[in-house]
Amino acid sequence: MASTPFSIRIDDTVRDQLEKICDLTERSKAYVTSKAIEEYVERNSWKVEALKRAKAEAEKGEFISHQAMGEWINSLDTDDELPAPEIDVFKAPA
Repeated sequence: MASTPFSIRIDDTVRDQLEKICDLTERSKAYVTSKAIEEYVERNSWKVEALKRAKAEAEKGEFISHQAMGEWINSLDTDDELPAPEIDVFKAPA
């Protein structure tokens, strides 16, 4: 896999901790930092797709009102639990 040089600034305390990890694991700062970034990206990449889907959904202009959502949430775990609310706000076409 190809790689590209990448420069960042980090807090001195984080740098000191990074150096300790590198010493203990006998790995370079570049290796440890690269692996940390890879793990972060893998762990958080789902957010990109989730935000794309949420944006597309919001652009439809169909929403549940705050009032309807609040009434439903307040009814949860009660004897009079309401069904999930349905869309009741429609954005006017532009």
